[in-house]
Amino acid sequence: MNYEIFWDNLFKLFRIWLGAIENYVIIYTLLFAFQQNKAYWIFIVFIDLMLSGMLVGALSPKLQKIPLTTRYKTTLICLTLGLFLTYTDYLYLLGTAITVFCAILLGKWARKQVPDKYSSID
Repeated sequence: MNYEIFWDNLFKLFRIWLGAIENYVIIYTLLFAFQQNKAYWIFIVFIDLMLSGMLVGALSPKLQKIPLTTRYKTTLICLTLGLFLTYTDYLYLLGTAITVFCAILLGKWARKQVPDKYSSID
């Protein structure tokens, strides 16, 4: 069995899953904000996306010093925590910010592990 192909495919699926989480946050925010009559949340979540991308760009070189498995485990735990925080009205925006930041960070690390030259996943 060729383990390199296995890990390449696993990381590609992981990147698709991370993209699905980001899309879930955006679509759910649209529905939830209109239901709660809080349309301004939509703008806040898109600002979260923008700031998270900028923060990932700034912090990623510094985080490269941490071992890869520790980075993945810690970030996955934070991602899960962020998803659970989106369950309440009071912590929803904090949860979306944590979720989006962790998903972008994990996606960047996964792209570095297995660059995909022939796909449009990025």
